[in-house]
Amino acid sequence: MLFSSPLLTSINTIIPPENNGYSVSDLLNDIVAIAPSLTSLSLVASQRAGNRATNHEDAIGTLPQRLERLAILKLPPYFLTSTVLELLSESQIVAIEFSELPGSVDNAGDPRDVSFLRPDFQHGAFPALRRLSICGRLPDLSVLLSDIFFPAENLVDIVVRSVRSESETDTRLFVKDMVKRCFRLTSVFLLMTRPLEPLAEWCDEDELEGVVWLEDWANEPLTMETIRPLTTLRDMQRVSIAHARPLNICNDDVHFLCSRLSGLRRLILNPVPRFKATCDLTLLSMAHVSSLCPRIRHLALYAYPPTLQEQNYLKTVTHFPTGMQLQLHASPLQVDEQKEVALFLSRILRPGANFRYIIAPMADADARGYAVKTTSPWAWVIDRVSLMLEAREEERSFVCPHS
Repeated sequence: MLFSSPLLTSINTIIPPENNGYSVSDLLNDIVAIAPSLTSLSLVASQRAGNRATNHEDAIGTLPQRLERLAILKLPPYFLTSTVLELLSESQIVAIEFSELPGSVDNAGDPRDVSFLRPDFQHGAFPALRRLSICGRLPDLSVLLSDIFFPAENLVDIVVRSVRSESETDTRLFVKDMVKRCFRLTSVFLLMTRPLEPLAEWCDEDELEGVVWLEDWANEPLTMETIRPLTTLRDMQRVSIAHARPLNICNDDVHFLCSRLSGLRRLILNPVPRFKATCDLTLLSMAHVSSLCPRIRHLALYAYPPTLQEQNYLKTVTHFPTGMQLQLHASPLQVDEQKEVALFLSRILRPGANFRYIIAPMADADARGYAVKTTSPWAWVIDRVSLMLEAREEERSFVCPHS
């Protein structure tokens, strides 16, 4: 027996597997009965559960009609189909976001359900929408954002997840179209890496059309020209990019980006590429970020140690703010470079910096680049910098005991 709870405003629940006797429609009916005042709903599921959005589009798309206060709806990436978009467009929904399983960059559903997005919007679509997370082919998403009935100009936060490998040209054109239409954006996340478990190889070629992922080495790297349009969005606070290959950018590109977007609080420049390749970005770029973006709180990079020519410049740097979160996935580090790198990091960071997320490069880690080996040169750097920051804090406390 179900009891209604008017005080319940947020639910995070698991979608039941297909063919288990308890359908998605049954689940949503129970949620409506239990929590009629719901304002936020997150639906998560395992990819192996066999759920497909096409089987439940009406049940999901009509949720805002049954939950009048629903403002935030979080769905697996492959559940935001053309039909679901059309149904939700008639509601007062404020945010459509991705739901995620802990520790996963994938989720339930089938990418073929979103491989050809062609929603038919009517006048007045999405009157309250401000945050959008969407998955699809970039040319399709460009068309969607350019729809005269879609209020792209009201969006302040967008997450774009590719459903296939995209060329640099298509990515650049999409970013250009997105900036042209979504000129109030303050947060952009381009998620261009393939999921952990791509579509099964046994699918027919016709079924695979539109969702083909190239090998990581075959992907075209993104360049500064790809993301240059973002620098015209002066209110931008968060820029995040994930791609199979290291970004083809240099220190001067980061300097330009930060000089145009001085209000950045979060800058994630593809810190964990799936394919190791030489890049021109070095730790010098961190000095550009710290000096040009005083509000920065979270920085993630895939960068090389500074060159000999850069080391003199790095002796005078602007500190990052207290509480800074730094995620550094760098190129292989030689033993004779350890001291210079540790010294630089100790200069640019303040005591209290969140150092947990500095992780060794893929060459020093496991296949996915997530774990630090204790023998890694970067592990030595991490330990040494932590000690140097602690010593600086103790010295400051001794000199100014009441500060």
